[in-house]
Amino acid sequence: MLKCSRVSLRNGTSKSALACVEQIVVPQVTGLLRPTVLLPASILSSLSAGELELILAHELAHIRRHDLWVNLLQRLAEVVLFFNPALWYLSHRISLLREYCCDEMTCQNNTNEHRPLTEARVAYSTALLRVAELAHRSRLSEQQLTSLSAAGRSPSEIRRRVARLFGEPLNEPLPVSRGGIFTLLILMTALPVILFLTTATAQTAEQKPPADKGDVKTADSNPETDSERLFQLKVVDPAGKPVPHVTVEIRSDPAPTAKQIVRGKYLRKATYGPFAQTNDQGELFIKIPHEMKRFNLSIKKRGFGPYWAGWNVSEYPQAVPDEFTAILDQGWSVGGIVVDEAGKPIKGAKVSPSVKFKKRPGDTSTLGVGTKLTTDAEGRWRYDFVPGSKPDLHIDVNHPDFRSWRGRLSRGKYGLKPDQSPTQQTVLKRGLSFTGTVTDENGKPIAGALIRTKFLNDKRKATTDEHGVYVLSGCEPSLVRVVASAKGRALEMQEVRVSPDMDPVDFVLKPGGHIRIRVVDEQGKGIPKARIFFQRWRGRIDYFEFDHIGQYADKNGVWEWNEAPLDEFRADICRPGGMQLSEEPLVAREKEYVFTPPRALVVSGRVVDAKTKQPIKKFLVTPGLRNSNPRIGMNWIPRDSFEATDGTYRVRLTHDYPAHLVRIEAPGYQMAISRDIQTDEGQINVDFALKPAGDIAATILTPDKKPASNAKVALGVKGSQISVENGKIDDSSTNATQVRADEKGRFHFSARQEPWQLVITHPAGFAHYKSDSGPLPDPLLLTPWARVEGVFKIGEKPGANLPLTIMTQVTLSYGKDEPNIFTHHDVTSDQLGRYVFQRVWPGKGRINRRPMLHGTNGAMEVTSAIRIPLQLVPGKTITQDIGGTGRVVTGKLAPPEKFKGKPLWQFAMIDGRRFLNPPPGIMSAEDLQKDPLKFREWFKKWKESDNFEAEKVIYQNYKDAREKLLAESPSFFATVGSDGSFRIDDVPPGNYALSVDFYQNRVGRLKNYIFTVPPADQSEPAESVDLGTLNLE
Repeated sequence: MLKCSRVSLRNGTSKSALACVEQIVVPQVTGLLRPTVLLPASILSSLSAGELELILAHELAHIRRHDLWVNLLQRLAEVVLFFNPALWYLSHRISLLREYCCDEMTCQNNTNEHRPLTEARVAYSTALLRVAELAHRSRLSEQQLTSLSAAGRSPSEIRRRVARLFGEPLNEPLPVSRGGIFTLLILMTALPVILFLTTATAQTAEQKPPADKGDVKTADSNPETDSERLFQLKVVDPAGKPVPHVTVEIRSDPAPTAKQIVRGKYLRKATYGPFAQTNDQGELFIKIPHEMKRFNLSIKKRGFGPYWAGWNVSEYPQAVPDEFTAILDQGWSVGGIVVDEAGKPIKGAKVSPSVKFKKRPGDTSTLGVGTKLTTDAEGRWRYDFVPGSKPDLHIDVNHPDFRSWRGRLSRGKYGLKPDQSPTQQTVLKRGLSFTGTVTDENGKPIAGALIRTKFLNDKRKATTDEHGVYVLSGCEPSLVRVVASAKGRALEMQEVRVSPDMDPVDFVLKPGGHIRIRVVDEQGKGIPKARIFFQRWRGRIDYFEFDHIGQYADKNGVWEWNEAPLDEFRADICRPGGMQLSEEPLVAREKEYVFTPPRALVVSGRVVDAKTKQPIKKFLVTPGLRNSNPRIGMNWIPRDSFEATDGTYRVRLTHDYPAHLVRIEAPGYQMAISRDIQTDEGQINVDFALKPAGDIAATILTPDKKPASNAKVALGVKGSQISVENGKIDDSSTNATQVRADEKGRFHFSARQEPWQLVITHPAGFAHYKSDSGPLPDPLLLTPWARVEGVFKIGEKPGANLPLTIMTQVTLSYGKDEPNIFTHHDVTSDQLGRYVFQRVWPGKGRINRRPMLHGTNGAMEVTSAIRIPLQLVPGKTITQDIGGTGRVVTGKLAPPEKFKGKPLWQFAMIDGRRFLNPPPGIMSAEDLQKDPLKFREWFKKWKESDNFEAEKVIYQNYKDAREKLLAESPSFFATVGSDGSFRIDDVPPGNYALSVDFYQNRVGRLKNYIFTVPPADQSEPAESVDLGTLNLE
């Protein structure tokens, strides 16, 4: 009664009576003089308080509008004029419009600042469906069915009422004008009035049985049609709680429209697809076609890591599910201020964070987010989507006037709270510049020529002036390609090393070469939008050399270029939706090139049980290729794996490999591999009959014997690689088959015939198992990780925000007949130099600062690293401080006398190890390394001497003592400055052997230069050890 009273006041009606009745199944209003709301007993205990209030509001709207009296007049007219079909039609329309009005009044009266009108309509529509479900369970009689449905038509009237609330266009019957209704009312009022009680039914359900609750469409949904179905996305946090207002970029073909967003909110159109947003319950419901080429969802929310749920329907027919739940990982925010060397903010710098999407279960591919942020006028930037599993974030800061900055930002220093502004600075150094001229073959300057180069992922460009002169700024000291292009001129390129004192880089551009390519199908008809994808020119390319050129053929399949280089380049000829011809050689000429790339290779077939011949319900399909290296044999592509069902599969292949392969895996069966499939076979069937076999399966337990849910498991065989990065199998550098353990810690692989190895990683521990070790333990107990922490110093100062690494000396597996398994451990120190390696593979190893080296550019910084030996114990934490003691060792390298040219010292590497003086009369091991011939002569004479037998034991003791010293003592590594100088910090006291070598552009070498670092006096600062000038040999 209290509920009815409150609703009555809100609706502006006088207080009405409320009664609970067991004999009815739908709410009703009865009584002309004293209206009473009758509620079925079943709904009082089944509806929520909010739903019950909405149903009452609808009934009270009838009372407020005096609908009982209007209904009475309708019944009288129907009795008197029962023979008139027009009257029956008008009466039905009046009843229907009456329900529409009461529906609208209900929603309007339940709208407030906390509940917008759209949400009120959703809640009310949900309540209607709930009443329908309860009424259906009560087995309605024919009379009640008539009462429950507005008119028994199809589509149901409740369907029309819900659709009308949300503005959906409907094919309504012929509308009745107000004048027509008024005329009918006059006619009915002229008839004798018979007073009696009648019932106005609150039409709150439809006559068809509702679907299961999980499939019921809410008020803002539309029914599925022959061409569309409903996709339901739910976004939750790691605890399973809904995440509201999540931004979802929908990259699908075709792209959905605003009308197809059934639940949630359509935001805007975008380049790759529209953006939408989940509702308060983390839900986004979308109407999608039954047939589509792709369906990808990029899911982002501040405070969480990014998520990607994708189904590549055209390449591999993966069924897009009706429902999908995306579990977001907790994240953190990062930010900073970009300034120049004077501390002035830099506006317009591009900041590129290196973050990868979390992928849906079963998707083993990796995908970078690809975000580029721009600094504001104060140089500030912010990124709110760093996965919580990352202790630091690698970024690239790029501005055309400065050298790019690349490095890691620790969470401790650069992490931000939601309301916190960034304060930490990143300093960009002014970039190097070089100049040159561009002329034609006659020496005439070419104005407007475009000069471009690239440093890693950051491009630089300049344009020549009227004198043909250009200045390319913001460059880095590096070996790069510089490309010059101009209208009507042949593309030209030079490979140069950028340095402060480099010579000008001049270009002579000759008239452009002409290339015409026509891409045709099997009937000779041109293929529109065929792509010419450049691959090689004078060796490898950096994929910027040709990015100023259109790469797609016209509508006739013709691609033409009048500024082609005069020498050979290579390109892939790609047929849209079909095969690509790899690295076709192209040279400028007048004769047209004609290519006919085949259609895509489509492999499909049946997968059955070899004994029963019944279809395999669920199995994994992995494409692969026959490697040209017989030692490797086969290469599999795990990122393209997909799950197939009901005994059939289909895979579409577009690369012209020497031979394609298909691998099938199913629980309880032996893995099967197809025959070699040639590129030009077109559409073929390859069936599989799987032989039943015991799976490679076990339950993984953590060291405390709890299920290791979601553990990563990799199965490696000959030719595969498994990489473990910071205690986690790294997807990007692992090409072995992977699965994840379920919530009970259970995993399985299909049986293998060849030898195999397992690597398992979990936050609590790890396991490594070889198939030749015996039966796989079940359960399989993980070994706990080792842990290392400490403080890194350089002299007396903390080594803030610097990369550290642990190189373990454990060889898990390596060789031509087994998988190659590697472990890597890298972290970044915080602003106080503190560091923590949370998950380290146990065994022997060394910890040190990680030098930044680049294959073609050498050392990225001039630095040194002390390598400290560790004994890593499972389940134990080692505290190991680095640096802060010892002396500084300095020196300068000089090239050999006969060396000509400028030494590229950035490629020099200095390595130092402890030196043990040999016993008198015995030659040291360092002398052996330095001069093997001299050592051989000495050893021959020593062996023939009378003292050999006595000194042999002394020599062996020396060798053992030396090996022990090297194993237990720190060593060091250093890079070299541009003038040949070097500095090695925090070298402990002792004797050392220093060696110098180059991994590229060798200038000379130095082998085992012996020097001594004396102990430091703790009472006063230690003096450095200056080695002077060291001449290379």
